[in-house]
Amino acid sequence: MGGNQKGGRQKIRRSKIDEVLEIVRFMVDTGATKDDLKGFATKEDLKRFATKEDLKQFATKDDLKQFATKDDLTREIRRLENNIAEHVDSFVGMHMKMDTEITALKSASKRHEGYFENIQRHTKIKFA
Repeated sequence: MGGNQKGGRQKIRRSKIDEVLEIVRFMVDTGATKDDLKGFATKEDLKRFATKEDLKQFATKDDLKQFATKDDLTREIRRLENNIAEHVDSFVGMHMKMDTEITALKSASKRHEGYFENIQRHTKIKFA
């Protein structure tokens, strides 16, 4: 009986040693080496980054409430787009009226030139 018990303990020890060896092999296979860790930031490197005190200088959520939201900006952009479209329409309308006026003035000018030519012919006076 005593021999059986000793063999059982050795099996348990061997099993635990195997578990530890498996963990060590895993750590060796997947763990970082000194060279791997050289790429990480040091304490000195991290001193250049903002601290909690530095971040207190930034705006808080309450500070941001006074600024326009995305919806506010979208509404304002739409309002401005409509305003621009109205002005463009007004400009196009004015341009069309001016085009009509210019056409009418050209016609009247041609008619007046015809009158002057008739007057010159009948009166035999040359206009400059």
